[in-house]
Amino acid sequence: MYNITKIQDLWDNIDDLECIYRVGEEPTSILVGPMVGVCFTVGNSYAANPVAKAIWTGKYTMNVTCGEKKKVHLGWNGVFGDIAFPYAMFIGKLNDVGNMHPVWKDNRSTIVLDYSRPMSHYCPNYYEMLNSDNEQMKFKRSADYQMIAPFIFVIDGMRPVGRQKDGGLIYLGQTYVRDGYRSDVLTYPVAFFAVISYDKNVEKHIKYGHTLTPLVNDIILKC
Repeated sequence: MYNITKIQDLWDNIDDLECIYRVGEEPTSILVGPMVGVCFTVGNSYAANPVAKAIWTGKYTMNVTCGEKKKVHLGWNGVFGDIAFPYAMFIGKLNDVGNMHPVWKDNRSTIVLDYSRPMSHYCPNYYEMLNSDNEQMKFKRSADYQMIAPFIFVIDGMRPVGRQKDGGLIYLGQTYVRDGYRSDVLTYPVAFFAVISYDKNVEKHIKYGHTLTPLVNDIILKC
């Protein structure tokens, strides 16, 4: 069992991040606002931590109205003190988003951050607003961002794993790459990260001192 009450607890269990993510709580709602971020591993290595810390500072998500009734969650990453790498955020199962290797198929819900489609795909009218408002040009340039390699797509998965004493909700995340150059478009993890959110409207049932319960049927990783 894991009791995560601060980011240091994740550092102290750095070799168990796969299991902590696996037993993380299934999200019931989507957070909005700023998220302070920290990167643990890139390519299963700690060597990139100093570089990642200097480059990436976290994420910011908004609830955007598209049309009269449709609402979507869109966001950006904080990179070099600016915004970049836009994403759409929704609750789903990674198995439905990418062709997950059997080791990472857990059939549980997670918060998915999809970087593979342009912002105009998820909310055309919001994209048009950015395009027409000169004061929003910074966001528009970011929304136009396309992956350098068009056949390699990136998604994040995040689950709440604990709460800090100051009320901050801790999410552990895993970044996956969908390899479009393979005939099976296999999806595999490449990084672990965590973010802290102070959105008071999400996951109120997770209190300080919350304990993650081991999975009963996890026969592969035995978490």
